[in-house]
Amino acid sequence: FFWGVDSALVNLEGVFATSSSYMDGWNDTIPKLLFNPKYTTSIRNARIESVSLANNHTHDGGEAALAYTQELLSKNNINYFGDGKNAVGSGMRVTEKNGMKVAFFGVHAHESFSGIMQEIQAVQNDHKVVVYVHWGTEYQTKHSALQEELAHDLVEAGADLVVGAHPHVVQDMEVYKNVPIIYSLGNFLFDQNFSEETQIGAVVAGEFTEKGLDMFLVPIRSYVPTSILSRDEHHTYIENWSEPFREYQTEKQSYFFPNM
Repeated sequence: FFWGVDSALVNLEGVFATSSSYMDGWNDTIPKLLFNPKYTTSIRNARIESVSLANNHTHDGGEAALAYTQELLSKNNINYFGDGKNAVGSGMRVTEKNGMKVAFFGVHAHESFSGIMQEIQAVQNDHKVVVYVHWGTEYQTKHSALQEELAHDLVEAGADLVVGAHPHVVQDMEVYKNVPIIYSLGNFLFDQNFSEETQIGAVVAGEFTEKGLDMFLVPIRSYVPTSILSRDEHHTYIENWSEPFREYQTEKQSYFFPNM
C-alpha cells in the first residue's frame, strides 16, 4: 500500500513488550495495548517509514516498554516521533526531498502541548508542517468544539495539514485558511468489528510543492486484514467526507490547497 512514496506514517496505538508480557492487560477495564515484537517486521515490510507515539497508549507498558519500543523501531529502521506526554523535543520528525523540507509533529492533545506549538512556530517559515493529533471523543463522527479550537490554533501556528486520530471512526473535515483539517482518520488496522463505523478508515495522501498541497483521500476497510474499498463504496464515502473540500477540487478525487 505504501510502496513508492517518499514518506509513509501511521499512529502506533501502543507499545511493543518483551516475551509474553504483550498479553498482559488486554482484559483490563481500559485495555493495555502491548504488541508482540515480531510485528515490527510487518511495519518495515509495509514500507511504513515513521510512526507517531503521541497517543494515550504509549505508556501502557511503563517507561521500560516505551524505551524497548523506541529501540526496536530504531533497529528496524522505523522512525518515531511524538510522545504520550508531549515531552519537549520529542514531537518532530523532518524529511527532505528535492529541497522540500516537511516537519511532522505528533501531538497528544489530551495532555499539555504548549511547547510543541512553539516548536511549530519555530520551523514553519522554512518547512511544510504536518501535525498528527491524538484527540477527540471515541466513536463520535462529529468533531468537538475543543478539537476545532485546537485545530485552528495549530493552523495559526503554521500547520499546512492537520490530521487526527483517537476516535476509532472517521470524523468530519474542514478547511481553515486554506489548510485542510481531517479530524479523525478512523482505524487503519484494528480488531473493532462491533460497528460499521469502526471498520472504516481513511488514508490521506498528498504532495507538497512550492505552490501548496495536492491531496487525496483513500477509504479503507480496517478490520483485519486492511483492504481498499470497492469502487462503489469508495465513491460513497468520498462524496460524504470531502464536501468541505469541493471548492478546492482539481480532479475527480484530488484537491489542491494553495499557500496563503
